[in-house]
Amino acid sequence: MKLDLYQIDAFTNKIFGGNPACVVPLKEWLPDAMLLQIAKENQAANMFLEVRQSNLSAIALYENIGFNEMAIRRAYYPAANGREDAVLMGLAL
Repeated sequence: MKLDLYQIDAFTNKIFGGNPACVVPLKEWLPDAMLLQIAKENQAANMFLEVRQSNLSAIALYENIGFNEMAIRRAYYPAANGREDAVLMGLAL
């Protein structure tokens, strides 16, 4: 499988300096195991994701994989009753 991979250099004006972040645009979602493997093959140090705070089954799934809650993004998602918080989760690779 061939995927386009883009490196973003944050907090710097030098190429390949600062804090690198990898972005892989997807046409369709890949299995979690494949996403983890891609990150490891590209020597990523961490993976991050956001999930609706009400999506308890997704939060449990990600915790079982090893993700930890890192922060709450208040009123991040649109919801039927206004806005819903997002849970930011991270995994050290």
